[in-house]
Formats: sequence, C-alpha cells, structure tokens
Amino acid sequence: MSGVATYGTDRENLTRVPEELRTVRKALSGLGLDELFPFDKDERDHQQLHDELLLWSTKDPEPTDDAADTTLVIYCTGHGLADGGRFRLARAGGLRFDPTELVAAVERRRDLRQIVLIIDACFAEQGVDDVVAEARVPGSRTANMDVWSFGAARRADEAQQGAFAHAFADALVRAAHPSWDHEYLDLASVELDVERQLADQPQRTWNVQANQRPCRALPNPLHQPKTLPQTLSSPLPSHWIALARGVHSANRPGWFFTGRTGVLRDVVKHLAGAGPERILVVTGGPGSGKSALLGYLALIGTSSSRITLPTVARARHLVGEDAVTAAGRFDPMDQDGVTRTLAHGLGAAGSTADIVRAAQERCGLTGIVLDQLDDEAPDWLWTELVGPLAAIPGVRLVLGSSRAVLGKVPGPIRLVDLDSDVDGAGDVLNYLTLRVRLARQGLGLHEVVRTAAALAGQACDRFDVASAAADALQGAIRCGVSSSKAEAAAETAAAETARTLCLRIARLHLGDRVTAAVDALSVLCSHHESVALSAVEWATVASDPPGIAVSPDEMVATAFALKSFLEQRHSPDGTLRWRPRFRPLPTQDTSEAERLLLRLPQLNSGATGDWSSVDVAVWPLLVAAAHLETPAGKLIDLPEFLLASPASRVMAAMRKIGNKPEQARRARMWRTVPCEAPPGDRALLLGIGARRYGVPTLAGAPASIGYRPSLGIRWVHPDPSRDKQCTHLATAAPGPASAALTAHEDRTFAIWDPKDGTCLTGPQALPGAPYSVSVTVGKTGVLALLSTRQREVWVIRQSEVAALRSVVPDNAAGGPTLVALHATGLAVTTSGTQAWLLDVEAGELPRQLARMDSTIWQVLLVGTVQAPVAWLVSDTGRIRRVPLRGPARPSPASFPVPHGPLQVAADATGDRLLVVDRSGTVHLRGAGAAATPLMGLHREDVRAAAVNGRWAAVAGVTPGRAAWLDIYDITDLTGHRRIPLDDTPVGVDFVGDDELIVARSCGLMVVDIGETDLPANLRCR
Repeated sequence: MSGVATYGTDRENLTRVPEELRTVRKALSGLGLDELFPFDKDERDHQQLHDELLLWSTKDPEPTDDAADTTLVIYCTGHGLADGGRFRLARAGGLRFDPTELVAAVERRRDLRQIVLIIDACFAEQGVDDVVAEARVPGSRTANMDVWSFGAARRADEAQQGAFAHAFADALVRAAHPSWDHEYLDLASVELDVERQLADQPQRTWNVQANQRPCRALPNPLHQPKTLPQTLSSPLPSHWIALARGVHSANRPGWFFTGRTGVLRDVVKHLAGAGPERILVVTGGPGSGKSALLGYLALIGTSSSRITLPTVARARHLVGEDAVTAAGRFDPMDQDGVTRTLAHGLGAAGSTADIVRAAQERCGLTGIVLDQLDDEAPDWLWTELVGPLAAIPGVRLVLGSSRAVLGKVPGPIRLVDLDSDVDGAGDVLNYLTLRVRLARQGLGLHEVVRTAAALAGQACDRFDVASAAADALQGAIRCGVSSSKAEAAAETAAAETARTLCLRIARLHLGDRVTAAVDALSVLCSHHESVALSAVEWATVASDPPGIAVSPDEMVATAFALKSFLEQRHSPDGTLRWRPRFRPLPTQDTSEAERLLLRLPQLNSGATGDWSSVDVAVWPLLVAAAHLETPAGKLIDLPEFLLASPASRVMAAMRKIGNKPEQARRARMWRTVPCEAPPGDRALLLGIGARRYGVPTLAGAPASIGYRPSLGIRWVHPDPSRDKQCTHLATAAPGPASAALTAHEDRTFAIWDPKDGTCLTGPQALPGAPYSVSVTVGKTGVLALLSTRQREVWVIRQSEVAALRSVVPDNAAGGPTLVALHATGLAVTTSGTQAWLLDVEAGELPRQLARMDSTIWQVLLVGTVQAPVAWLVSDTGRIRRVPLRGPARPSPASFPVPHGPLQVAADATGDRLLVVDRSGTVHLRGAGAAATPLMGLHREDVRAAAVNGRWAAVAGVTPGRAAWLDIYDITDLTGHRRIPLDDTPVGVDFVGDDELIVARSCGLMVVDIGETDLPANLRCR
C-alpha cells in the first residue's frame, strides 16, 4: 500500500489519505490477506513501495510445489496527474511516479500468478490502461500473469477523497458470503458494487484486465474449507478443537463458532490484566458452550496457532497477538493430557511442578486456559496446578467449570455465567442461520431464516443442541433427502441431544429415577403441543415402577434446574406446568405409552367427577387414553367426557379404536355433534347420533348431563343407506291404533309403529314418485293413499298397492292431485281449485266438496269419527274449514294469510289450524289466537309443522344447514324451545299428547317434549 498526503507548496495536501489507507488496510486484512510491507505512519511514498516490491521480487526463492500461486493486491492513493498523455501519481516536492513501474518491479517474482492494482486518484483511467499495457509487453514475465487494474476515476474525472476507499471496503463486505465452494470473491461483482455506490459522485470507475483465469487475489473470508483441519500447530485435543469449530465431532469439517462477543471481550480484558482477580471462571449448564468458547479462545489466542487457521476462523477474533500462553482440557479418560498440553505451551517438562516453575519464570502476563473442571476433576488438579498457578502474580487463569465445584476455586474470582448471557439466544440463532445457509446453498434468505428460527426454537439456547441439529441437517441434505425430512432429522437430533443434557442435569436431583422422569415428560408431551404437566402429575407418572416414588417437590426442583430446556406455563388457577422446549420424543413402545397415560391422576381418582374442571393442558392426554380401560371405564363411553373434550381430539381418540366398523360408526356419530353449540344441544345430538349409528353406551347422553329433563328420546331409526333417504311422512291420528308411513328416494314406502319404531310393512316398491301421501288406521287395518304430479292415485291396503281410479272427475281442471284420508274411510282429493269427497272403503265415486277461488295448495282431513273436518288452504292463503258429517259447526269465513302459506297443520280434533306463511309468521286459527311472528325464519327454512291441543311444532333448517325443531306452547306463542336435529326434517306430527314423531332425511324418531313451561331465556330467540 502507498499513499501521499502532503505535497509541499506546489499542490494541495490530501487530509483523508490516512483514513483511506486505514479503511482499505482493514478491508483487505479482513479477507485474510497479509500486508507485505506494513507501516504505522499516515502515508508512504509510491517510490518507497516500488523499492520494497523490487527488493521482495529479487529475493524471491526458486518456486516450490507448495508456494506456486502467490497473488498480490496493490493499493495506491493520492493526487493523480495527466502529464502529456501519460498518467502519473504525484509525490512530495513536485516529483512524479509512473504506476506501471510497480508492475515492472515484481516481474522477477516467479511464483507470482495474479496482480490486482488499484489506483485511487483523479484521472486514473489512463494509468489503468498504462498498467495493463505494461503487463502485456511481449517477452516480459508479467505477460504470463493475470493482471487486473482498477481506477477510481475516468480520464476526465476528479476523485473525491474517501469516496472510493469506503465504497471498495463496503463492497468487499457485501461480496463475502458463507460458502463451501466459492473460495474467492468475484472481482467483477465488487467493481459493479463500487460503481453503484459512486453513482451520485462526480466520478466514474474504470477497470481493465489482462487475464485468462478467474481472480484468486481476493479470498472469500467466509469460505468454509471442505477438508478437516489436519495441519493445525495447536496441541489441543481434536474433540476440543471440534467444539471450538462449532461442530459436534472431530470428523466434520467447518469453522462455525459464532457469537459470545461480549463474553470474549470480558475474557480478553481479564487476560490483558484488567481487574484485581487472577481467576476468571466461565460457568454454565451442560451444552451452554463453555468448552467451545474456551477452545476458540485457545486456538486464536496465540499467533503461532492463529496463523494456521483459515480466514473464516480468524475473521472476527478479538484476542491480542499472544493473549493465551497455554491451554488444556481435563479428560477423565486421559488425565495426563491436560498437563501435556500446558507443558507444551509453557515449554516445560510434563509434571505439574515443572508447569508451575515455568509460569513463575516467565516475564509479563501469562494467560492460561483450563477447561472441563467439573465434579470429575481430581483433587490434585486443584491443589497441585490451579492453586499454585493462581498464586503467581503474573498469571491470569481462565477456567471452564461447573457451578458444583465453584467452592474449590481458590482466592477471589470473577464469574461469567453463560446461562445469564442476554445475547445467548441471538447467538444460537445466528449460528444456526450460518449453518443453514451453508447446508442449503441457493435457498432464499426468507426460507433460511425460517428454518434457522425453527431449529433455534428446538435448541433451548444451547450451542451443543444447535450444533447437533445443524450437523444432522447438513448430513441429511448431503444424502439427498427432501428439505422437510432433513429438518425433521435435525429436530430429532436436537431432541436427543437435549434429552442427554437433561439427564445429566436432573441426575443431581433424581439419581437413578432421572430417566423415568425425563422420558415420562417427553412421551406425554409428544401427544400434543398444548400438553404440560404440573408437579403432581409429573411426579405421579414418573413414580413407576413402585418403589421409586418421586415427590412433587423433587419435580419442582428438577424443573427449575432444567429451566433452559423446559417451557414453564401457568394454569388459570396459577398452577405451574412444564413441557420440553425441544420436540418431545414419543416412545415406540405402545404399551409403555399407554402405561404412562393410565398413571395420570385424573384417571385414577375413582369417580370421574366434573370433567369441565380439568386443565386444558391435560385434555389431549385424557383423549389419547379414552379408548383404554380406566377405573371409571372407557372414557370414550362417557358422554360427559366426550362433550367436554375438544372435538378434533375426540376424532383422534376414535381413530385409536381397533375395530374398524366400530370406529366408523363412532366417527359418523360424532359428526352429528356440532363443535360450537350449547352443551345441552350437543348432548341431545350425541344421544340421537348414538342411537342412529348403533352406539348404545352413549344413547343416554342427554340424561347423563341433565339436559332438559322433560325431553326424552323414545327411539331413533338406524341410519339408512343413501338411496333410502326419507322424502315424505304421513301419520294416522293419535289413538290406540296408529301408524306412520314414509316414502323414500328409491320409490319405496314403509309403514311403522310409532310406539317403538318397528316396521309394520315394507319397504315395498311404488309405481312412481309420490307427491302427496296420507295414512289412517281403519276397521280393516292400515289404509294409505299416495298421489303423483301426473294425477295418479294409489291405495295401500294391508301392504298391497293398487291403482285407485276415478278419484278425480275426468273433466276436472289440471294440476297435481292432493289426497287426505280419515279413519272413517272418507277421503278428500283436490285438483286445481276443486275438492271432492269419496268413501274409499265403500268404493263410492267422488262428489264435489268445495271450490276455492285459487288453486288448492293443501288439504287436511281430521276430526273425530262422528265429526270429520276438512281444512282447505289455497296457494293465495285462503282457508276454509268444511265439516263432513254431523251437525254443522260454525265455519270461519275464507280469510287470507298475508304472504301465502308455507306449512300448515291441523290438530286431531279439527278445531285448530297452524299456518306458517312465507314471511315466517305463525298463524293459529280456530282457538282465537292472533298471528304471531316466528322470528329468525326465512321461507326456505321451514320444512314441516304440527299442532295438537297443547303444543305446536315447527321444523326446518338454518341458512347454514343446521336442522332444528321449535316447540311452542299454543297458549303463549311468544316463547319457544329450540331443539337441534341431526338431519334435515321432512315431516313432524304428534302421535301422543307429548310425543312427537320427527321424520328426517335419515329416518324417523320419536321424542317426548314433556309438560314444562318455556324458560324466559328461550323466548323469541
């Protein structure tokens, strides 16, 4: 390097040349380059640099095989002059210097292969061109060299002081990147970066090259050698060096030591004599990085060792030239190893007395590093080595020690606890970011950071764990596995290393019980990320087999000792809970996993009690054990447990049932229970689903939690096949002899006994798809009529289906035919605006009953045997009540329903008619009640309705397709009870005073709505 700042009286002095020299020197030294001719003054003449280069060139020895690729970087700064078409660098006193002479000066250096000459001066373009031209002179040795010349300014540009130097230094920093393959920086990229930085300056750069090969003059300081470090001059054990390199084993390449900058500064200051204490102790839990830190300090602490390190290992050292005189690490398997390495560093014989004597004879400060001084270190190490060395005034000791032996350290000490290092977590993340970038080169920065952050979350702020994870990631990727599998391998390695460290730490508190305790927590927490155990739960599951009981107090002490490895959580009641920060390792032994689950105190407390009080952190474990036999029975058979459990976890528990058909039935049953609904609704649907899918142990779900005591499920049909979906329901009037008829999608019908749901007839085929159905129980048994849109009518007598002719006159207006039957055998048929009456049992021909002013939309035939009544409802909402026998009763005049009917129903006596119109309003006629709004309903919601002397029922679905049944007390229509249904309703009717038959797409069921008042909080929802 050369730079002229002062020029005498003929030219302006350059005040920033010293700054430029320092900036470029720091940047090039950071690449690992050695300054051939260092100087400590603020400037150096260009001619002086030439003379030193010439001398260096003439003293060049004959090239050897291991020194055949020397490269040279030359930097010159100062005033540049354009002198008659030739470029010159200004010197003091008006002298001038031709930069081409610098290239000519090194011509005789036979091992020199590449030269980079940088001219940071005004008008540098011409000088750059001249340098390359000189290098290309035919017959010269430089003609065979690769030469790059880089100028800070074009031919007519003036260079600004400091601009190029800082831009060049910044470009070198940005060009450096972690890599296994890129050993050198790309000079072209550096030049482009400099040009971009100087875009707002009145100068443009210029570069010319005379080369055929890539530039190897600018090493990549972050390049990682792929070979193992075989040539280190350090006598340190290979495993200690591996830890110092940031790898887990000595057979892995790489130099990854990262972070601990603040701690390193403190240690270096101590070695330099700061503070009165002669001993500095670096402590921390297992895996905190004590050995890595002290090993790195030992490697870079001496110039003889540091010079053999690759640039990436030396790039960030904070240690002085010879801060560490000797270093050693105690190894229980080689107890003399520590004295051998210390003796080597101090130039002494191998005994402890020789080591102490050599330290006493040294002048100045003597820095000694000792590592692995834990409870396994023998007493002689303290009494014969540490104590005597600490008594020597010029000796500064740095000890790596566990907290358990701090009482053995003599004299006043300074303590550095790595577990308390506030930068520890960030250092681990930076370390993993470096390892991930190297393992997955070419990956985007966002994905690198994501992967590193995920692994850092598993590393528990421990470098040992992070190193194991990174080594596993790198090894898996080299084997060609996918990224997800490589990350999984890294997480497993992290978990196994963390487990090993936990065993070491917890053994001090638990002794031989440590494995059972650590593994129990890991196995149970592997069930779900929300699982965390209290001290009582942890102690209970860890106290197995009998005879090795662990107390909750011991668990608390162990948890605090493992605070770096455990996540502490608080229950709502303030109870402390813990789970591993690393990925919990499940056991491959199914019986062992089940044994641990069954030891949970919640499963061994006798009666089940209130499941809602169980902490959310334990629920996944209870669900995982739901299929196992416990003192309370199988939890999966307890409705109160299932309803208190998270829905998704219940499905997971059902998947553990070995019987596949049983598993499928329970899964379909559970799908009928909504996740978000009141507890009572979920209990009722669970009970319905249990009956529907054949799970008898759960059929009593509503009663088990006291859901609406007056509501009972009498029976539920089993779930049918898909083509047996129910489409129509018709029922006979309540009485000693009753029946229900259903029609199905596959054009079949069946007749059922409402008392218990047994099938009386069918299923049998129908000649066509039914449009209107009606059924009654007469003198000869069950009698039914079915009609179609094509005006066909069939009669069903004792399961025989026959066409019924002439039920509608041939000259009647067109339109579908509606039918209605009465227990007397009378029937009413309608088509268009007309209605006819006939006696099916007697075989009479139809006679006209009534005519409406618009199309008849529904016909109902009810009333007693002595006084049957027909209700006719038109599509415009006109309603007529027509007595068929006996004394005529007052018939309401035809009156409109405001918005047209949607559903209608009449009670068995024929005195009341319930109408739900298309606006969602309920009308009750015949009992003096006014029309009452049914809030929250829409025209597509209501699917069926029924009424009797006490109750009204309306069924439908919400826009979200949830099915419901609303029960009204007809004496007070302003309140109702909403009952959830498991499937879309297609019909409802009363088959008793309080018993309601409900037809859903999946079949029939009968519920008992009971004698109860509607609670105030259920009114008009």
